[in-house]
Amino acid sequence: MFPEAVRFAKQLRYDGYKVVLVTSAPAFVCEPVANEMGAAKVLGETLLVDEASGTFIIGETQERETDPTYSVTDRIKAFAEEKGVSLSKSIAYGSRGRYGMALMECVGKAYAVSPDAFIQT
Repeated sequence: MFPEAVRFAKQLRYDGYKVVLVTSAPAFVCEPVANEMGAAKVLGETLLVDEASGTFIIGETQERETDPTYSVTDRIKAFAEEKGVSLSKSIAYGSRGRYGMALMECVGKAYAVSPDAFIQT
C-alpha cells in the first residue's frame, strides 16, 4: 500500500468524509488494506461456490455475474442510493484503467492515481 493512500484517507476522514474502498477484487482480499486506510466499507466482488462444478463464481449472484449490463458503476450507484450518499458531492481516487475510470465518472470530483495507459473506445 502506498503511504500516500493512507495519508489521503486520513485527511478525508478528518474532513468529514466516509472512506469506502471500491475494488474489482473480492472484498475479503482487500479488508486488510481497508483497515489500514480506516475505510468504513469495502465495496468489492463476492465469491460464491458453484455447487455443480465446485468452482468459485465472482458476483453477488450467478445471474448478475453473467449480466453484461451490470457494472462497477451500477454497484457504486446502488450502494450510494442505499446509504443516502450524494455521488455529486463525493470524491474518488482511481487507477487501473477502465475500472478506475468507471469509478471516477460516478462522482463529483475525481483524481487519477498511478493510472494505466487507457484508450477510450
